[in-house]
Amino acid sequence: MTITIPCVDLQSAKSSVSDSGIAKQLDEALSSHGFCYIQGHGICEVEISQIFEANHAFHQLAQQDKEAIAVNAFHRGYIGRGASKTVTSTVAAATHSNRSESFMMMQSVSADHGQWGSAIFGPNQWPESLGTPFQTQCWSYFKAMQTLADELTQRLSVALGLRPDAFSHWFTEPTVFLRLL
Repeated sequence: MTITIPCVDLQSAKSSVSDSGIAKQLDEALSSHGFCYIQGHGICEVEISQIFEANHAFHQLAQQDKEAIAVNAFHRGYIGRGASKTVTSTVAAATHSNRSESFMMMQSVSADHGQWGSAIFGPNQWPESLGTPFQTQCWSYFKAMQTLADELTQRLSVALGLRPDAFSHWFTEPTVFLRLL
């Protein structure tokens, strides 16, 4: 049995986010399959290659360097193999802890932000040995993906028959993270 994954090409939508053709394709793909492949998203191959390089560099670090930035109370940093277990699933009980390791970063907020220090509003942690280039690669990809997510949110609004900015007020401070696995 062959399964076809719906593909939506944003490259064909050089017009505004209110392009009803793309909105219709997204609606059909997500209504029938629940997901789709996005191509023509505008994130260049260099950007994608650089984040893969950053990911590889992080995972090649000595274990002690990764553990030096163990995930903090703000959900940022290194999550080691076996360090977490999903306990909130309503589908099934977790029988073991995670079997992967990852690096997590989230949106940046200043120390004078009204929610600084609570829940997810805190500092990112960075591996010292990878320096500024690692941070730059992560931030660049993070911002590119956030821009794409904003565009998709606007296009989905149109698919629902709403204005492109109908959901914008819900995303003034979105919970956004980049996780390198």
